[in-house]
Amino acid sequence: MQKYVVLVLVFISVFSQAQVAAELSPKSLTLPRLSTSQQNTLPPQQAGNVVFNADEKKLAVHDGTQWNYIGGSVYSSQYSNQRGFSSNSSWIVPSGVQKIIVELWGGGSAGQTINSVGANVSCIGGSGGEYTMYELSVSSNEVLNITVGQAALNSTTAAGTSYVGSDVRGYIAQAQGGRSYGGEESPLTIKSGLVKFVPGESGSAAKFSFQALDAGTWRKIIETGRGGGTYPSFKNGGQLSTLEFSVPDGVYIGGSLPHTAARIGGFPGGGGGCGYAGTGAGANGYVLIHY
Repeated sequence: MQKYVVLVLVFISVFSQAQVAAELSPKSLTLPRLSTSQQNTLPPQQAGNVVFNADEKKLAVHDGTQWNYIGGSVYSSQYSNQRGFSSNSSWIVPSGVQKIIVELWGGGSAGQTINSVGANVSCIGGSGGEYTMYELSVSSNEVLNITVGQAALNSTTAAGTSYVGSDVRGYIAQAQGGRSYGGEESPLTIKSGLVKFVPGESGSAAKFSFQALDAGTWRKIIETGRGGGTYPSFKNGGQLSTLEFSVPDGVYIGGSLPHTAARIGGFPGGGGGCGYAGTGAGANGYVLIHY
């Protein structure tokens, strides 16, 4: 009986920290269902805490340091350590390590900028960067070069691609940066060991409408395009804003997002939203190595 009491207390601890409804019944146990993003932002966990990851569709058990997946995930006890890179760097494969998992996010594209309010104004958010996962064979003490894809700061510049490679083998893993108007259809180059590929989300286009304040006064309303997100949550794209212009002179009246910071793409690799008098830049990519 004592072991069942301890198990129930562990589940109650996870439920309280995740703030997710749970249910115990005589025939089943409903675990907290969390996205990877929600799971990774939980407060510090105790070893043995369990949740159900809705993105991976697997049980995740915390060992006191990190989450480990049950059910054949590539994250197993073989990959009990991880190292993240948010800028260009190098990494020496530790002694005894023969395989690694590499996750990469490309840089996010910037949204367009509205410079006029004519009838056919284009205002599309930038897309999110690609996500890729590789399982790779490596050698002890091999030096891997890490290149993190940089964000596009405006719609005339390209978002950068994230790479992992070596001087001897060249690029062995990569994730392309987002395009201005949408995610990529396929990886830039399919490398050996590719486990998962998810294109960045396309940025959305603006919506235009007119409102009559009175018989002789009209306003043009523009709901700008939102930036595209990235795997796994796809919720890190730059925000859209609502802009109001007078008709017919096109004078800017105001908007719901006066600060361009709200339109900047979220980390990692989110696309920027479009805007007026300043656009939303994308976000830098990221590289995460499990070993």
